[in-house]
Amino acid sequence: MSERTFVINEFITVKLENGKTIIYIKGKQFWQCKYLLFQINTDRVEEYDSINSIDEIEKFDRSDQFKNIKISPETEFWGHCSNLQAWAENNYDTRLLHRSLAFPLLKKLVEVGDMKAKKIFKEEIVRRYTRGNQTVVNYLHKEGYIRELNFHEWDVLFHEFQEPLKITNLNFSNLNLDEIPNSIGLFKNLVELDLSKNNLTSIPMSIGNLKKLKSLNLSNNNITEFPKVIEKLNNLEDLELNGNRFNDLPESIKTLNFFKFRRDKLDCIEIDDAETLVHLELLIGRKFSKNEKIHRYLGMEFTVNQRQISGISIYNCKLRTFPEVLTNLSYLETVDIGNNNFKRLPQSIGNLKNLKRFMIQNNFLKQLPESFSNFSRLVDLDLENNQLTIFPDAILTLTQLEQLNLNNNKIQKLPNAIGNLKSLRLLSVTSNHIESLPISIGKLQLLEELYLCGNKIQNLPESIGNLDRLEQFWLNGNYLKEIPNSIKNHKSLRVLNLERNSIKKIPEEILRLSPSTFLNVDNNYVDSYTIRLNSNEYFLNKLKKKNKSKIIYKIVVAGENGVGKSSLLRRYIEGVFSPSPIVSIGTDFNVKKIEVDQSLTITLLFWEFKNIGRSRYMFPYYSKGAQAAILAIDLTKDLNMKLIQRWVGLLRLERESIPIILFANKLDLKDHIVLKKRDLYNIVDSFCLFGMYRTSAKLGVNVEKAFNRLLFTVLRDGFFHKIS
Repeated sequence: MSERTFVINEFITVKLENGKTIIYIKGKQFWQCKYLLFQINTDRVEEYDSINSIDEIEKFDRSDQFKNIKISPETEFWGHCSNLQAWAENNYDTRLLHRSLAFPLLKKLVEVGDMKAKKIFKEEIVRRYTRGNQTVVNYLHKEGYIRELNFHEWDVLFHEFQEPLKITNLNFSNLNLDEIPNSIGLFKNLVELDLSKNNLTSIPMSIGNLKKLKSLNLSNNNITEFPKVIEKLNNLEDLELNGNRFNDLPESIKTLNFFKFRRDKLDCIEIDDAETLVHLELLIGRKFSKNEKIHRYLGMEFTVNQRQISGISIYNCKLRTFPEVLTNLSYLETVDIGNNNFKRLPQSIGNLKNLKRFMIQNNFLKQLPESFSNFSRLVDLDLENNQLTIFPDAILTLTQLEQLNLNNNKIQKLPNAIGNLKSLRLLSVTSNHIESLPISIGKLQLLEELYLCGNKIQNLPESIGNLDRLEQFWLNGNYLKEIPNSIKNHKSLRVLNLERNSIKKIPEEILRLSPSTFLNVDNNYVDSYTIRLNSNEYFLNKLKKKNKSKIIYKIVVAGENGVGKSSLLRRYIEGVFSPSPIVSIGTDFNVKKIEVDQSLTITLLFWEFKNIGRSRYMFPYYSKGAQAAILAIDLTKDLNMKLIQRWVGLLRLERESIPIILFANKLDLKDHIVLKKRDLYNIVDSFCLFGMYRTSAKLGVNVEKAFNRLLFTVLRDGFFHKIS
């Protein structure tokens, strides 16, 4: 068996030796990797949706693991390499590796002088400790990692902790602490707090802020005077005080009055003015009375800056009426009201004169109030998936606007005055009913991205050539018969997508654009195959001239369970059909080697993500560095655009411009197909995908063709890792 070496960074190297994957730190053997995959019982697959770290897998029955899983040592080696590379690229995030490897490895890196590891080692201990996973907490205690921090370090890190409201349990037992940081009061959703077996003589007054606390363990300390702050904990049910040195207890303790569980919890909050919203602890998870203009606030999120709320999100709260009380928060800079049921916005929305980002996507707006013109500082406006039929005039006064998204509305034309938006860098108006572009669009000379997919555009003005900063130009799914020569001025162009038009000839000036430009002219009346072949040859020759003999490309494969992702990969890699693939947690790994010639080998590493529920946490970390992505769907299932939108959002979370190709699988089930070509092209146009192929993993139809298109895409992308 051939030996392999993969260099993660200057400190970590992974080697395949005698069929075993070994981790080396600074040239010295550190660890032998034991296993890679978990197998899931397909009847219980929904149980795994809540996984937020590798360690949480242990809460499931281990008897499901390792049954009939056969992967080659080399494939397993690549899997371990990808894991460790993702871990290193994401600042040694210990959630991405099992705790028994992550923490010893991180500690060793500190010892050998890795400054990044030294910087985050203690931060990771605090972060994982306060996440509430009991197996991790127990491990950090047992192995002594928790003793790495002193009082002042806990205090500083608590203040920097970004999500204290998510923590419900904290265990500081047996840490030899003389005092508890006052910042403990930040964790306002704490239900259980264990401070036993320390050297405490008192507890901080900020513990009185823990209004939800039900269990407090102060046993085996050196406390002599009962902390009166405990009397403020009205929800407290369990209090352990044994092993202290109390001189006396207050009457309220003796009569057990404040141990009584309060069942008359507050159901309604009276709000006299908008400033009351600053008191976040009164809002999270509460309901409001019907006589208020706030109908529901469950799920509201706040961003606090300098003691003021600078951002509010009421995304996906199913609201029908906009809560006008929010319009009094004139200092707001970010508002997200997406995915609700708003049909109109009040004129008072114009009071938010400091707004910089306004997300209104996925509602039912047919028009905007005139007061929109008050948003003189607005930089980012998202109106995707509404019911606008006319380009709103109020937007045309927003001269600071840099990003405008009007996708999936019913707009029929862009106004001449659009040239006033001279700060625009991104304009996206896909899947509307636009038939032509105004000459004034040429005035948007800062524009870098222009998305016009899925409209009815028949011609382009010559002024389009004035957009010399344009990098992304998407025109697929229109009625173009020709394109102007002025596009040759787009020297920075990286993508020119003309797929599915009626173009009969591509001007020579366009063909002479930089070979690194992605030029897609599929489904026109031109020879797209020759154009792509010439581009492939260009990149292959370029790689050979750089003496690149071994090249690795990382490909992300996404989609729901049962769409045939594993079968597609196996058909492409092994040439066979596998009807019953293993369902696994989070990711699977597949490797395809392409021997171009004796001087060049291309290795494609496929990371397959199984389900958006189980992938939503780990996906951004493991997809980092990917050159392209496959989104697989099932032709026999009804179209779910919201699910597609979530997958595309995940794929683009780490890298906005990642090329995505749609694989619509199960073409062999002709009698059961429900998705028509127009449905698939609607997906491509709506989300600006790089192509679509209807495939059959079972019969092999279009599989090779689709993956060849993928190879063309990653060659053009031109990013690779070198191995020895």
